Amino acid sequence: MEAALLLEIRLLGDFLVAVDGKLVDEALWTRRKAKSLIKLLALARKNEMGREEIFDALWPELNGEQALNSLNKALHTARRALEPELKAGLSSSFLLTQDQRVALRAPGGLLIDAFRFEEQARAAIGSLDKSQIREALSAYTGDLLPEDRLEDWTTIYREQLSHLHQELLLCLSRVEEGNGDLRAAMECLVKAVAVEPGNEQAQRELMRLYASTGSRHLALSQYRVLTEKLRRDLDAEPEAATVQLHAQILEGQVAPVPVPVAAASRRSFLLGAAALGVGVYLARDKIWHSKPNSLAVLPFATDGDEQLEYLGDGLSEGLIDSLSQIPDLRVMARSTVFAYRDKAKSPREVGNAVGAGAVLTGRVTKPPVGAPQITIELVDAADGARLWGSRYSLDFASVPSLQAKVSAEVARVLSRKLEDLQVQRLARRSSASPKAYQLYLYGRYHWNKRTRAEFLKAIPFFEQATLEDPNYALAYAGLADCNGLLSFDGGQTHEYMPKARAFAEKAIAIDEQLAEGHTSMAMVEALYGWHWAKAEAEFRRAIELNPGHATAHHWYAVHLNAQGRRAEADPEFRRALDLDPISPIIITNSAYPAHYARDYKSAIETYKKALAIDPNFVPAHKGLMLAYEQTRDHKLALEEALAFLRLAGDATLAAMVRAAADYPAAIRKWQAVLEEQARAVYVAPMVLADLAARNGDREAAFRWLAQALEERSAPLVYLKVDPVYDRIRDDRRFAQISSKLYSA
Repeated sequence: MEAALLLEIRLLGDFLVAVDGKLVDEALWTRRKAKSLIKLLALARKNEMGREEIFDALWPELNGEQALNSLNKALHTARRALEPELKAGLSSSFLLTQDQRVALRAPGGLLIDAFRFEEQARAAIGSLDKSQIREALSAYTGDLLPEDRLEDWTTIYREQLSHLHQELLLCLSRVEEGNGDLRAAMECLVKAVAVEPGNEQAQRELMRLYASTGSRHLALSQYRVLTEKLRRDLDAEPEAATVQLHAQILEGQVAPVPVPVAAASRRSFLLGAAALGVGVYLARDKIWHSKPNSLAVLPFATDGDEQLEYLGDGLSEGLIDSLSQIPDLRVMARSTVFAYRDKAKSPREVGNAVGAGAVLTGRVTKPPVGAPQITIELVDAADGARLWGSRYSLDFASVPSLQAKVSAEVARVLSRKLEDLQVQRLARRSSASPKAYQLYLYGRYHWNKRTRAEFLKAIPFFEQATLEDPNYALAYAGLADCNGLLSFDGGQTHEYMPKARAFAEKAIAIDEQLAEGHTSMAMVEALYGWHWAKAEAEFRRAIELNPGHATAHHWYAVHLNAQGRRAEADPEFRRALDLDPISPIIITNSAYPAHYARDYKSAIETYKKALAIDPNFVPAHKGLMLAYEQTRDHKLALEEALAFLRLAGDATLAAMVRAAADYPAAIRKWQAVLEEQARAVYVAPMVLADLAARNGDREAAFRWLAQALEERSAPLVYLKVDPVYDRIRDDRRFAQISSKLYSA
């Protein structure tokens, strides 16, 4: 075949495929699913998908072997349709299979009209250039794949493209109005409401133009039609802006303006437009402002019922996860928004505080009879105006589908693209067992508190979730995270880390597309496997799957910094903080690059920022203690040592430090007490190596470092950069340990 083959696919209106300008004969599509496969791949991210994803979309009713057989048949038919002269045994130029993935490619380029329209539309809306807007409108040749309207994998993107089409019409209307052509402006609005009877913004603009051109009765009629439709179809009332405009029209406050067209022509147009009077429930009068590019999903309020709290937390956390996967939309992380639980702040105040352009709020209530109800609103943080809202009935079984619906609506209102496959992945994240899903939420509820005691509380919930649903990938990722962090927090490495690895492997085996699973595996490879390249590959895979996963960016930054790669770590820390700006652990860890570069002044400032958010945050007090120690400010170092031990719950050591004559004496006593304890109970060797190195006790430091190396202790990965070991770094034994660590 020629190397410059061009493949063009039309998805808007009638589905058509052309190879180098020649249409593929319809008769060659002998299998309907072969055509569906091409459509699916054309819509997929990077135009490729895993086999399991394809099975879920096209053959959900078949088992694995049956689905694979059907896929092979569809691939054969599609290849023959695209390349009728392809000889047996030769590779296709267009459909490639490798590593259980199927990709759609074209040597001469792949042109898909839906994506081209989307690019043109977004550029045109941003430019407000009339010719660009008209050109983009002409590229919209119909709804996306109308013959596949009942297929779930087409629904979300079809709605998003339709909404873009609506925005173009509204945009052109404003441009025409600005040019003084009110008739052309109204024509655009009539087209908009005729195509989408659910566009209250267009209805409102049309009411205003009717009134301003002297047709007050048509404006009032439009309002009546809109109100009746909202009440009948949605049990809702018009937006406040619409009601206010109606009142202004009634009071004659919308002054008539001259119409630069013939009166007869205007009257004919207005009467025709009035016949199309329909209503919508969408957005407010702000289509001309830039759409918010950042979002905060607040924890949903409840009436004090514990079960409702778990349900609301689960839904809001799921929405954070699904919405964070939308390209170019920054979604604040859970720890940032959950800090505002039960605080008497408006959505606008919270949005401004965390730097979010829009805020999603919700309230879960339990009526005397029937299922719980949830009311959700999307609010613009700039002025507190309502962008969208709705009310739903829900229970644990309905949470996955509700998350998909709300995510799609938010994406649509914010003019962002939520791909169909992302919605499908969201559905797979939730267990088919409502009880398993509920248990998972309980587990994450405790895990998010990030203390050793809470990790231990979380584990039984995750375990019970896997018993209820053995294929629940997220629950296995939760178990991996708990065991991994227990090991890092002073637990016996060989007790916890093998479990963490097994659970991470299980999560990925069940769902290779799960960012959390890859993040957990990256943690294990970095802290226990010491497979640096593998760890980095897992972190990158997690971020590729979900660029908005703050934990993946956070842990990747820590990993890079431990390797001494500060220039690469800093952007990852910034991204993590951008997603989760008030997370004490991310802020604390973001001080490490400066700390390890011996820039203690900057590190101290950052540790204090973490304590400004949570004065009792133990890791920040420990960081300050070590930074003050390095600057020889022993008075402040002693104060931070006391705070660290007291908050960590070690009353015995705290009392000993308090009784010490000075800070150096306290550190020496600290080492002696723990070494004595280590004779009877387990004490993490890295804790003892750390204290010995700080005290200049070389022999003890290397004795404990050797044990840490044998145990594969997680904190050993900081050996290369941690200034604690500067006093013994010149010893040949240090080089020997480093060599074993970094050649593992």
